[in-house]
Amino acid sequence: MKMKNLKTIHLEIILCPLRSIIIIIIIIIIIIIIIIIIIIIIIIIIIIIIIIIIIIIVIIIIIIIIIIIII
Repeated sequence: MKMKNLKTIHLEIILCPLRSIIIIIIIIIIIIIIIIIIIIIIIIIIIIIIIIIIIIIVIIIIIIIIIIIII
């Protein structure tokens, strides 16, 4: 009985750090995923802004050309 008890204690000692290591790894993975998602969102926003700016510039150029043609 005593031997078995010792074994379980030993197992606990081994498993406890292992558990905390796994938890830390999971937390790190989650943080990395969140960072990647944020970066992707920022890139998408930047692309959208660039597209909008290009569209606005094109519209302005078209308007200027039309005005020049009319005049």
